[in-house]
Amino acid sequence: MNNHSTGNVSAPSVVSSYVTSPQQWLYGGGGMQTATVVFGQQVVLTGQVTAVTAAGVRGVLHAAVLDGTGTLVVDMSGVDSLDAVGLGVLMGTHRLADSNGRQLQLTNCPDRIARLLKAMRLHRVLQLAA
Repeated sequence: MNNHSTGNVSAPSVVSSYVTSPQQWLYGGGGMQTATVVFGQQVVLTGQVTAVTAAGVRGVLHAAVLDGTGTLVVDMSGVDSLDAVGLGVLMGTHRLADSNGRQLQLTNCPDRIARLLKAMRLHRVLQLAA
């Protein structure tokens, strides 16, 4: 079950277990938890998206991009901290999605994170939705 591999992204160390079905994975580590609600379509982030959690978050997001079609929705409502490395993970995921004919949409960003993205003018690149 943990031998999932997609393209260049290998997820055995990233995806720790299936939650309720093959459509739902859970990763937890370093102050971050991700749940893939609809595989390849929607990911929920909770906790910190920082240098400590970047590798795990990147693995989950990149696997979701490579395994789905259309828009990948990332629910940010539970994210309480985002640093420069975390921003890099989101930008890298956006580039990967774009190169695979997909869009990355960040939903339910907490106000402080939305303000950060706007201050850095990343809202012009990353699609933000309520």
